[in-house]
Amino acid sequence: MANPLAQKPTALASLLKTGNTQAMRLREATQYLSGFALPALLFSAAALSAVTPAKYELRTARAQLSSASAKQPPLYLPSLRYVKLVAFGYYGFFSNVLWFKTLAYFGAHFESDRDYRWLGEMCDLTTSLDPRARHVYEFCSTMLAWIAKEPEKSAALLTKGIEAEPAYWRYLYLRGFNYWYFLRRSDLAEKDLTAAAALPDAPSFVASLASRLIAKEQNAQTAVSFLNELIANTNDQTAKTALRRKLKRAKISRDIELLERAIERYVNHHAQKPLSIDQLIESGMIKGIPLDPYGQPYIIDSNTGAVRTKSGKKGLVFPGRTAETGLASKEF
Repeated sequence: MANPLAQKPTALASLLKTGNTQAMRLREATQYLSGFALPALLFSAAALSAVTPAKYELRTARAQLSSASAKQPPLYLPSLRYVKLVAFGYYGFFSNVLWFKTLAYFGAHFESDRDYRWLGEMCDLTTSLDPRARHVYEFCSTMLAWIAKEPEKSAALLTKGIEAEPAYWRYLYLRGFNYWYFLRRSDLAEKDLTAAAALPDAPSFVASLASRLIAKEQNAQTAVSFLNELIANTNDQTAKTALRRKLKRAKISRDIELLERAIERYVNHHAQKPLSIDQLIESGMIKGIPLDPYGQPYIIDSNTGAVRTKSGKKGLVFPGRTAETGLASKEF
């Protein structure tokens, strides 16, 4: 039986010669070729003969794309329409190829400019080819929310996953946390987490988180617990590194909250603010000098009276509803 992959160049050659939309299709076809580079596509004799008339045009288009602005999509981000046109039903295979490209894209930008502008589109394309790729939904939704600072895209991707697998508790759990922590939609968070907790495979901590949200207990310890759970269930080492950095900042936020409560108790008891952490220890409000995740002590700023780290490291800061204020570009 003839290899169906060997038929792709013929379809691609005809695509390049069709109508007034040739330039647009050439661009997208070029993106496809440069990203997937299948051996069957490159070395098949039939393929070579079929694309020979378009070789020069393809090389020219690739050169133009290589010199384009950084705002252009990666060359391995083709249109879903044209991927399906040449995939001949092998959607799972192409989803896997694009998935590895997505991991490479995230890793490269995490180690360099931290510019993840095309991550959401790559994740959307990968899951469109394989709507049940759980590892893609979970990785992408986490990185979009915590690292790329695009919680709306994360929630949209998880909504897509929920539509594909409504009985999978983790999608509801991840989206519910997004709604609560990033988008400040406690009503939607409670709905998602309550639904997740009701699913038969959901662990007990989901019900615990849902109950805390319903009780309106919102604190940094919740973020610490959530990040610990994400790290434990993430296999990609680059993702683990990124999440561990966020975890350290979440722990700083948690510790500062605890110290601020101790200061409140001190004020209630002594009718004045403490000037140092030592005074909190001497009064029995805390047991010892706490250290931040970087091994440095917390101090009370003599000018402002605020608790901060001696190392200068800061906790997680999220200024408001991204859906309403557009503040997703701010640090959190």
